[in-house]
Amino acid sequence: MWYWKGRTDEDYIKLCVNLGMDGTLRDYREKMKKYGGILVCHQKIRKKFGNWTNFKKLIRCYNLDMLIYDYVSKSIECGHPLTLR
Repeated sequence: MWYWKGRTDEDYIKLCVNLGMDGTLRDYREKMKKYGGILVCHQKIRKKFGNWTNFKKLIRCYNLDMLIYDYVSKSIECGHPLTLR
């Protein structure tokens, strides 16, 4: 394990989602100042996931609110009316 002993990458991603991160580097740095003891530096994130874009995609995949928002936005943008059904 590269940051938390006994924890997985998925656990770290879920922690970031629970802290309210949107996946941007700027937001990560702000959260790191606030929760510095439990987050690793952004260089380790880049080293582990290859680049920041990969990490951001994982954050978005585990954040259900963001997934729903993206779906609704894209549906409206494409001209598909949303119904309760």
